[in-house]
Amino acid sequence: MNDREISIEEENDVLKTADRLCELIKSSAKFNEYRDALEALKADDNLYKQVEEIRKNNFFAHNGSYGKMSYDEYCNIFNATRMIRQNKLAGRFLDAELDFARMMQKINDKITDTVNLDFDFM
Repeated sequence: MNDREISIEEENDVLKTADRLCELIKSSAKFNEYRDALEALKADDNLYKQVEEIRKNNFFAHNGSYGKMSYDEYCNIFNATRMIRQNKLAGRFLDAELDFARMMQKINDKITDTVNLDFDFM
């Protein structure tokens, strides 16, 4: 067995472990609540479109212009989100999405911190 074959075996082991992590994530309560809340939200097409528009605006406000937004932009997003959250389906989905996203961020942080990827350029 040469070094290349050992490397391929190690990579396959890592990929199998990643597959197992994906299965654990998909079986987690947070993922299942997110999926169930999304499915319930999609049952109301009009509400789903409203929530999607708020999510899109929020994403671009936080990620455009290097994460800077005007006070007016912030107030508009805050007020729109507050209003849509009054709907139980929308509020449930947004809460579940946030919980799931936080879990995924913790997983990502754990992996990148553990393998010490060099992100000094950021």
